[in-house]
Amino acid sequence: FSSRRRHTRFKCDWSSDVCSSDLVVVIDGGAAAGVGVGDVVIGAGGTLVGRVITVSQNSAEVRLITDPEFSVTAEVASTGAIGILHGRGASALVLQDVAAGWDVPVGAEVTTSGIELSSSIRSIFPRGLSIGRVIAVTSLESSVLQTADIQPILNTETARVLLVIVNYDGGLPIPSAAP
Repeated sequence: FSSRRRHTRFKCDWSSDVCSSDLVVVIDGGAAAGVGVGDVVIGAGGTLVGRVITVSQNSAEVRLITDPEFSVTAEVASTGAIGILHGRGASALVLQDVAAGWDVPVGAEVTTSGIELSSSIRSIFPRGLSIGRVIAVTSLESSVLQTADIQPILNTETARVLLVIVNYDGGLPIPSAAP
């Protein structure tokens, strides 16, 4: 990992009395530990888990990649095919809007794309975080786009320790005040 990122390790509580749903998890680190809204959360082996959505002094809520409200630009690592990955609850993740001309082989690893448009405009997610593997591809012969079902690598129900990437310089720059 680059020096622009700092990782903070936390335990998570998956119990239903603490979490508002199965698609959000509470971690035992918050603002006091440097965690902020929008921070990226990873699990074992640099696997994408989700993103921080709310923070209190000593805890934070993380929206999991399985949540239908979660999305990330992702790529098929072996071919470079890029699309938008969304959660679908209990179902497999879905990689949508992949150009039909790109190869999306079943079994291929899917990672965060970390698209960088300039030195100051880049993805809010670092490049190369593991997400899952392609389990099925749907493409109509007349379509210019294809869709792939993705099986997440990390089982979010059994992961017990998560890392939060804090102070990552992703996203759009903060606009300066007008003169």
